[in-house]
Amino acid sequence: MIDEPEVGGAPVDRRTGLRPTALAVLRAVDRACTWRSRRLKTAPTTRAVEQLGSSGLTEDEARALLCALGQPWRTLHPLLVHGGNWGSAEGDEPADDEFTRVGLSPLGRLALDAADSRCAPVPLGLVLGDVHPRRSHGTPAAATPTTGVLRPGFGLGPVLDALDAVRSGVPGPSRVLPVPPSPARAVVDVDLSAMLAGEPTRARLGCRFDVVPAPAVPPPPPGPPPEVVAAVRARGLSSFGWVTYGNRQHAGPSLLITGAPTGVDIGLLEDQLREAAQTGHPPVPVADVVNESTDRVGVRVLVHTDHPTADVDALRAWTSTLPAATDEVTWHLPGGADAELRRWRDPTADDDGLRRLASLRA
Repeated sequence: MIDEPEVGGAPVDRRTGLRPTALAVLRAVDRACTWRSRRLKTAPTTRAVEQLGSSGLTEDEARALLCALGQPWRTLHPLLVHGGNWGSAEGDEPADDEFTRVGLSPLGRLALDAADSRCAPVPLGLVLGDVHPRRSHGTPAAATPTTGVLRPGFGLGPVLDALDAVRSGVPGPSRVLPVPPSPARAVVDVDLSAMLAGEPTRARLGCRFDVVPAPAVPPPPPGPPPEVVAAVRARGLSSFGWVTYGNRQHAGPSLLITGAPTGVDIGLLEDQLREAAQTGHPPVPVADVVNESTDRVGVRVLVHTDHPTADVDALRAWTSTLPAATDEVTWHLPGGADAELRRWRDPTADDDGLRRLASLRA
């Protein structure tokens, strides 16, 4: 169904649009989860790494792919499910292999079934795109932008909508496709028309910002309770001190980072913010940097100020100059998005693969 065997100089699978390395990982995990006649939901990561040894990948490369294909901040729709500590968006490293497990997600199972002709082809290359290289704590402060050509991923819902537009005979069905989203909710700046037309297009991924207003002046802390005052007076003391403790509250507005370039560990961005706040002469004094990011809430980094009228716009512009705050990639859809969509929607073929794909739509 897919006539284009290569994208960006690297081969892709004709029945899924995935890279061969991604399919090799899925097959290795599937073998690791197969125990005699049983198929387990997950298997020890050590077993999956052993299975990947025959694919030509080093253990480090195997672990990196096992991480990337299952971490929701690295891919739009995970092909793998993880058990145990597989790291975090803040840059925490995964636990040792013997303490983690890995298995195929429903989308990963569908990818294998399509690749092995157990169902009709599915356009997972369009859905997922390529995984962005990871930039972590080991990345130099003067990190260079991502090199090479990547395929953009548009997400499951938009691709299914565009394929429905092909079936309905809508001219230019790619117009349904949005700017490719980022798993880490980065702001994406790209010439969408040029990219959909099949031109190699440079895209800039930057942080997503919000502002937390300066807090209202807090009320004075409560005084000592009456029984304490009575006890002091009963002892004949003329004076005493009463100390209350509360959470540190900053007097100025805070810059809130709610998205970051795909592949950038949030811990790297936090480290660069702290270092630059001390040595980089920010436009307004930075009182503190607090990383509240979690797997549940996603990216949430607060840059606090202590002046009620602090220029948050200037602070935002300054933050955007940090190496970890932006990334540039070249996205390429050879032949254009319209031709690519029409290749996947064959009106004469059984579309059980697309039906299964649509059943996974959130």
